[in-house]
Amino acid sequence: MFDCAVTLSSGEEPRENVAESLSKIGIEQSTIFLSAAYTFLMQHSKLTGQNRAFVLSTVNRVLEHNQAPQDLDEQQALLIINLATQEMTLSKESDDWPQAACNVLVTLAKRSQFVGHVMEALLQKFPPGQTSSPHRYIILTLANVAEHNAIGFVPFLTDILSRVISVLPHIKTDIYRYAWAHALRSFCESVREYISASTVTKTECDDSGCNDDYAKNERTTRSQTCGEPKIVQKNYVDQMELAYEPVFSWLSAKDVKVRAEAANCIGELCLMISPKRLVDEMRRLIPILLNLHRKINTDQHLVTQGLCRFLESACADENCPLDAYLEDILNALFPLVYSVVEQTVASNISMRNQSEAFRCFHVAATRFADKIVYYLLHKMQNVQDSSKLGAINVLRHLLNSAGPYVEDKRSLVILGLKPMLLAGSEGLLSIRVKKAMCQLCVALADHEYIDVEGGNNVIIFLVKNLIVQEGETTKKAFFSSDIDAADSAAHLRAQCGQALQTIAKTSSTAHSLLWPYLFEFICAQEYNIALTDIIKCIRILAERTMKAGEKLDFEKGFDSPHVAGNLQVFSRLITCMNNAPLNLLLSKRATEALRLLSALAPWFHNSLRNVLPKHCDELLVILKNLSPPLNNTVEGGNSAVCELRLARIARWHAHVLDLLDLCVRNVNDGEWRCAFAAAMGKQFNLYGDAPEEKAFLMRCLGGALALSTNTSFVVDHLVLLFRSTVHGQQAERTGCAQAIGYCATTHTDLVLTELENIAKWENLKKSSGLFGFIKDAMPYKQYSDQEMVNLRATIMLSYGYVVYYCPTDVVTQRLEQTVLVFLRRYLENPKQEVVVREALLETICLIAVSVNSTHLITEYHLECRTELLNHIKDYIESESPETLSNSIRLLAGKAVAALVSLEPAISDDDIWQVGYVLTNHTLPLCRERSGLKTIDDDESSTMMEATVNQYHAAIEQIIKKKAVVGTVTHLLKLFQPYYASTAGHERLRAVDATLRVLTVYFEHATDFSLGHASEFGPMSSLLARLVPRIADSLCAVRHAALRAVYWTFRLAHVYKGLARDNVDSTLFDPTVFINEYLGDEGKLEGMLSRKAVKVMADVSNL
Repeated sequence: MFDCAVTLSSGEEPRENVAESLSKIGIEQSTIFLSAAYTFLMQHSKLTGQNRAFVLSTVNRVLEHNQAPQDLDEQQALLIINLATQEMTLSKESDDWPQAACNVLVTLAKRSQFVGHVMEALLQKFPPGQTSSPHRYIILTLANVAEHNAIGFVPFLTDILSRVISVLPHIKTDIYRYAWAHALRSFCESVREYISASTVTKTECDDSGCNDDYAKNERTTRSQTCGEPKIVQKNYVDQMELAYEPVFSWLSAKDVKVRAEAANCIGELCLMISPKRLVDEMRRLIPILLNLHRKINTDQHLVTQGLCRFLESACADENCPLDAYLEDILNALFPLVYSVVEQTVASNISMRNQSEAFRCFHVAATRFADKIVYYLLHKMQNVQDSSKLGAINVLRHLLNSAGPYVEDKRSLVILGLKPMLLAGSEGLLSIRVKKAMCQLCVALADHEYIDVEGGNNVIIFLVKNLIVQEGETTKKAFFSSDIDAADSAAHLRAQCGQALQTIAKTSSTAHSLLWPYLFEFICAQEYNIALTDIIKCIRILAERTMKAGEKLDFEKGFDSPHVAGNLQVFSRLITCMNNAPLNLLLSKRATEALRLLSALAPWFHNSLRNVLPKHCDELLVILKNLSPPLNNTVEGGNSAVCELRLARIARWHAHVLDLLDLCVRNVNDGEWRCAFAAAMGKQFNLYGDAPEEKAFLMRCLGGALALSTNTSFVVDHLVLLFRSTVHGQQAERTGCAQAIGYCATTHTDLVLTELENIAKWENLKKSSGLFGFIKDAMPYKQYSDQEMVNLRATIMLSYGYVVYYCPTDVVTQRLEQTVLVFLRRYLENPKQEVVVREALLETICLIAVSVNSTHLITEYHLECRTELLNHIKDYIESESPETLSNSIRLLAGKAVAALVSLEPAISDDDIWQVGYVLTNHTLPLCRERSGLKTIDDDESSTMMEATVNQYHAAIEQIIKKKAVVGTVTHLLKLFQPYYASTAGHERLRAVDATLRVLTVYFEHATDFSLGHASEFGPMSSLLARLVPRIADSLCAVRHAALRAVYWTFRLAHVYKGLARDNVDSTLFDPTVFINEYLGDEGKLEGMLSRKAVKVMADVSNL
């Protein structure tokens, strides 16, 4: 296999496969494999260096896998060691060959039983007393052994250094200087590792009693070889000082790599030489190191590492005069921390360089903590963001890593940061700097720095930046635009929220800092976007207090006018539950609101102490079931998803309003109820830019007013509802009307009276003279003409909801005596604005639903139904048949569907007239005004689609209410003019409507029965008109026409007296027919269309 491998080219897959196979054999049969490898290399002296490297690397793979000492025989190990040593020193070619041999030796040296043999073999190639350097890979192997097995290497270090000292002055080539600098650095590191390991071993033995014989022997061996850890380092001081001078001279070498490695080595040597020598060297060493650090770019991290080791040595000695050089060193290191940790693109080298720079600051802080803090605070005042960022990140690093050394500087740090925190609170810092400050605040909190005086500045900074907006600051940091793009205000807001939550969870003074301070913002409009974070922090504080067995304090600080009261908070939290199932953000906000409601229940009222926690827990479970999936932040898209979403939201709102009703009913205190409702009324201004939230608050207020017995208070707040509504906003208009309806559940007459009074505002506006003076003196808002029109629409809609929600025992009386009397004045006006007509149509629909037997439980005949249908027809006929510019047709369809469902069934004449107007103003629609949106409770994606869907719903309701063939015939006559229309959308809608009529009639028909045979009258007319559509140019028309033909045959079949579930065996399967003859897209080929019509003719004959 070795012969096979060496004949293959390097880098080829077959060669690698052979190497893998050899390794597996070696792992299983290591003795045989190693003998074979040894023999192969000895017998093939002519092999190229590349092939010899291949064999050695395979041997190394096997040795690395077999880590147990018993896996390898000592004699065999000696043979491999000697072989690898010879191979390494014979190499004259590339580095692959000696590197492979070096790897074998290092792998063996990792084991304590072989490290001595490896060291002896290496030292044989490096005899004492010579002035010439041994093979370069002998040096590098010694360095690698020192790095991988300090315990085994250090006992040989004195002997090695004695040989090295005589060689170093005579090293002239840069490649050997680099090797020796690297090796000496590794030697020094091995001594420190040895001392550390010895100390740990001693401690472990002392703790455990050190009963293990092997451990005792190992410790005894180490002590005998190198002495106790305390004196180990002193053993090498003299030799290291002799090595220092030659290495120092290499700092001026031509090769940059040599200079960098020499600087790193000098740093390690500084830890080994005597303090006196270090002091003597400082004057010439520090300028050279700083100069190198400034000039070298590629291997700068090595120089930084050397500086760090020098600082370790200098800071360990209090007498070392480093003060004069400290600022120069810090100035040299500071630019390295500009590039903050969050950067997206950074090489390993630059990250190592930055890490070493942070470590330098850490080391310097062990002795000069006060100077470092002053230095960093001074850097933060620099106008450049890069300087601010660097200082912030270094300070954060020191807090996290050098805590004990800067702990007594708490007051200095907090007071020094005050200007930065205030600037950040006032929006004078860039987003990137604020993010860094936010991370620093977390570190301050973790180490309890905010406990001291001035810690409140940290809280103010975090709270103010919960609402930071994009473009708030124009400052630019010292970074590329790509990196700046990642620093959005949303990221900063999220970070500040997380920071506050961390403080609330962990800080010992969180309660004094945040309670009741956060209550100042929970009812502030500008903090709407941060409500979730604020509520969560308050909830964490409350739960921490209760978990500690303490009572929540609602006295201290709550007398401040800036702190929200209990009922204000209650109202705000209820409103925060609006639309929770819509997306994850709203769901999280509602979850936190519920949990805080539960925690603060006794504060709202003692009667709610047990009620709220129980029902909030129930609502949390309900919300979890109704909330959207985790991977769907904002729902939308297909109508099925939308329908589910709207249904979930409606269910959720019902649950929340039930909770509110339960809470108000449990508090049997009229003053509290009025105060609660008043608190809601005062919060309308919080939602000026959130009409959905405001509308939900209105509904809540309406529910609260329904339970108030103070009629003057109710009247005042009914007026407030109308004055606070932006009547041009559909959501607010509906919310106001629903609130009026809720209030009417107990105050029906009062609400109807007040609605009439509010309707008079329009007359006041039109009045002049004395009445105009009275109007101007009234404390009412002055409405513009358009606002007055929108107000009128809200009033119309309010009447609809009053009828819908008022007690069922008075609904018919109030409807006939008050509501219809009022509405007729507006219904009979043909020049009503569109928004008013839309509101009237919604009101008609609500009236029809309210007097339906399913709602009233009793039978009631709406005498004015024909009158209302005529008004609906007038409204529809005022619209353009082809252009959709509003919701008139959609709402008319809903109203018609509701009216025709009432008893008794409408006449054929009414069916024809209403159907005619609806059809001729819906099927031709082809244009939609841009920006037109569907109404809130519709499941369609566009207004056009919603209007057509509602037309279908109205037609279906007509069929269901009067499911006889005469109704079907009337409706089909309406569609006939459109079957052959040149407009594709008209043909499609006509055929779709036909299909719906047939399917609904099939399910609900009352004029055919089992065992009574008759003819399906419209069949011949339908087939004559629909069969040609099977060859239509539009694919959708073809498919719908075929299905309509199918249901025509099904109806003809059941008309023979057969059961509905009985299917004619000769009838075609629509899906199969479509796949075979009609195609899925585009026009139908002539051959296929003729074939489809012929097959249909055959079916008809059957």
